Amino acid sequence: MLRKLDQTLAKYEMVKYVQDNDEDLYSNIKRIYGYCYNILLEIPQTFPNYTIHDINHSIRVIGYMNDLIKDNLEQYSCLHIAIMIFTGLLHDTGMVVSDAEKQELYADFEKKDDSFKNKTEMDKLLYLQEYIRKRHGSRVLKVIEQKVNQSGTKLKEYLSTGETGAYDISGIVGSICQAHTEDTDWLIQNLDDELVYGNYKFNPKHIAVLLRIGDSLDIDDRRAPYIIYNMLKIKGYSEEEWKMHIPVTNYQKISKAADGNTYIIRFEGKCNDYIIYQKINVYINKVETWLQKDIALCKEEYAINIRLPIEKCIRSDEFEETELSFSLNYEQITKLLMGERIYGNKKDGLRELIQNAIDAVLLMKDLESDNRHSTYTPTIGIEINKADNTIAVFDNGVGMSEDILKQYFFNVGNSYYESKEFTNARTSYCPIGHFGIGFLSCFMLSSRITLETKHYTENSELIRMSFDKESYDVIKYKKKKRKNDRLPQGTIIYMDYNQIIPNVFPDEKSIKQYVQELLIENHYQFIFHNSIYSPIKLKRPKLIYKKEKDKEEVEFDYKVAPTYSYSFLNTIDSFFFDKEVFISDNRYRDQYNQAITEPTSITDFIEDVENLNNALQQTKGQKRVLKTINNAIEDSYTDLFVSFTMSHMLDIEEYFNRYGNVEEYYQSYLSSFINNNELIWYEYPLVQDSNRYHLFQEAYEKNPERALMDYAHEIIFLPFICKESKPNPKYIINAASLYYDTLDHNGNENPVAYLDQYPFRPIRRKVKILRKPSNYQFAVLLEQYHDCQLQTYLKGIRVMDDNLTLSYAIKGIDIDSILINFKSSRYRLDVSRTNFLPESREEVIKTIACAVYGDIRKKRKLTKEEKELIDLFLQVYYDKKPE
Repeated sequence: MLRKLDQTLAKYEMVKYVQDNDEDLYSNIKRIYGYCYNILLEIPQTFPNYTIHDINHSIRVIGYMNDLIKDNLEQYSCLHIAIMIFTGLLHDTGMVVSDAEKQELYADFEKKDDSFKNKTEMDKLLYLQEYIRKRHGSRVLKVIEQKVNQSGTKLKEYLSTGETGAYDISGIVGSICQAHTEDTDWLIQNLDDELVYGNYKFNPKHIAVLLRIGDSLDIDDRRAPYIIYNMLKIKGYSEEEWKMHIPVTNYQKISKAADGNTYIIRFEGKCNDYIIYQKINVYINKVETWLQKDIALCKEEYAINIRLPIEKCIRSDEFEETELSFSLNYEQITKLLMGERIYGNKKDGLRELIQNAIDAVLLMKDLESDNRHSTYTPTIGIEINKADNTIAVFDNGVGMSEDILKQYFFNVGNSYYESKEFTNARTSYCPIGHFGIGFLSCFMLSSRITLETKHYTENSELIRMSFDKESYDVIKYKKKKRKNDRLPQGTIIYMDYNQIIPNVFPDEKSIKQYVQELLIENHYQFIFHNSIYSPIKLKRPKLIYKKEKDKEEVEFDYKVAPTYSYSFLNTIDSFFFDKEVFISDNRYRDQYNQAITEPTSITDFIEDVENLNNALQQTKGQKRVLKTINNAIEDSYTDLFVSFTMSHMLDIEEYFNRYGNVEEYYQSYLSSFINNNELIWYEYPLVQDSNRYHLFQEAYEKNPERALMDYAHEIIFLPFICKESKPNPKYIINAASLYYDTLDHNGNENPVAYLDQYPFRPIRRKVKILRKPSNYQFAVLLEQYHDCQLQTYLKGIRVMDDNLTLSYAIKGIDIDSILINFKSSRYRLDVSRTNFLPESREEVIKTIACAVYGDIRKKRKLTKEEKELIDLFLQVYYDKKPE
């Protein structure tokens, strides 16, 4: 049985036109109307807080479409007009979700998102709502395939044309319905300009544009009745959606212009709630943006003559629209900044606001410096008021006038601090900010911002404005009442608490912690207020490094590990510390009667040198030097020590008689292994267990890196220094036997007897060595020293540059952390203030090294030679010129 059409719908000119010209199409309209009447009533079961999407909404959408074509019905086919009515009725049916489908979707969500199963029922419903909201247009095709009665008739059977009903237009109708949730490009790619079925032609693009217009104009209290809004106590996103409809007071939004050929779209109403006022403006701007593109698609007989811009007549007693707007393409600039292509973290938005505030208060302090009676105290702060849903950044700095706002604040990329006005001002202050985009970064924190500012000059007016991330427009409050009257001049920026916590910061405490890590105290006080006003205690470096050449001061602190080693410059075995190192050298073999059969341990070598030196010290003045040396050779089992000493006995005797010590003489020999300020050695992996050894050998031949990783806990590395490109393999086997012999004192069989050959290629190692040419003292250098926690500040604000690291560090001085603040304007950052520019970064690293090592040289108990070596280190690697 066909349901009787709603009286309003039946009176529309285009419905009457179909009724008069095609009985079959009119019958299908009534059938589809009856189906939609019932199914749309099910939407609140899944979307209880959504604005109303019932049959009355569909009728009003058709009414707006009717307004745009009713005077020219004859130029459209009956099928064209019928499809307009079909799509007007069906476009929201995709929002209906049955209980069975709901459970299927939940199961699908769990497969794709592991966290879904742990959500509360309310959060699951919200997740589902958002999923359906984005896709409800495309879901209409699924609805069209459903059965509409017990006899199994499908809805699509009412969407056909031709004398025999052979032409199925259900797919086209579904695509047009989908179009109301897509953009203009989608229409271009997926809908035809004109199709012909039987005696009828129709234009899917034209119908889709009219549907989109009709749907967008249904915004008033009929869509969101105030009594229902109060009854449901709607909160969150849906609350703003409902409240946005209520202030629009005009039902008739389309009218004809005086020329009789053009249509005017007009929104009228009254609103004193800034958030809703701005939301309405954002909505109208969006409609206007896509409408301009859409109507360009409709040409010739399908042209839609709408005069743009849309007339906005939303009045307010509290605020007014201004001529101010951001001078660049707002959508593109916010994508650039807020898409985190420039700023790497949303928290950077708070940093930028604080940076602006610091500039404002320190500039104000500089302007007050000539006033002997000034009581000005630079103050910056964060005020958190969860009850009002606000987080504010405030300062009592110079503030802004309307001229500054117009010329610089809203002119993105045009910084006041780069202007002639600032250059000519009576100030020596050099600001932190230069780029003129800092304020926009606050939209990474909150989509809505309220600004209060008062310039420091006499008789300046308080200016209060609001902005929305999605709008070009700026709203200016008429009433000059300030929320925060504690500051005589300066700026306050209010943001939404609910958008910052927990989306950017997990809680209020983390905001305070962020500020403490972000700033060091720099001639202003920082107030944090969430229940009571209290200053934040900020750290301040105690040490000063002066660069006399550049007349610059750098503040810094640092910590070295408690295991600080004063012997880091003394002996060559500090290369390896506890490692057993073997030396392979054949240069003196021919001068030694006994053939060298195994490599020499550097530890044993140095022990023999110490024993010889002690023996010579005891015979001092007794002319027994050669005899003592001979006795030391006979007592030694270190081949290299014996061969080297025998071939240099006379030189050693002369050296001892002159200096009374021979250790340095031997050090000169050990130092000869250093070439071009590098010590190169080779490490050979050894697995003690014979069975595991052969498995390791097989794995090593296939993939050395993987084998070393898999057998890491079973491998002993034998390090060799040698004059040749690498040691003779037999030395490796001898060294392995020697090494294990020192571990086993029970007379057990040699644990590496299975090593009849050593097949592995060595692992080449090298280390930088710095040595004074005049003696044999040296420092071992670490390249790219990442073990140090480096906190860098520029003008008191943290710079999170991940590329900052000491290029070289001296092994043995383990620097745990460095905190350093650069006060000079000569160091430049990129536009995000996250990284130093390359030329500045190089200078920053040099300054850090010179400050820290210079202080170590000054305050640690080092020998004269060690201090000279630090001087050499800074000069060679950090370009530290003597001052």
